[in-house]
Amino acid sequence: MFSILNPELTETLPAYQTACGITDIMAHLFERYFTNTEEVEATDRMIEGHLQAMIHEGPRVIEV
Repeated sequence: MFSILNPELTETLPAYQTACGITDIMAHLFERYFTNTEEVEATDRMIEGHLQAMIHEGPRVIEV
């Protein structure tokens, strides 16, 4: 299942709701990152990239 969303509609959310969404994304990334599964270097690097993006872009989108 998937959905197609208009990203402009997310700009109407309150800052608190946006922050909750960012936190939820990061929590799910951390769940996978801190498992005991071995030999998943590519996945771990992608997760690190997503986390860096959330840390960098999160405050910017909350300000909008």
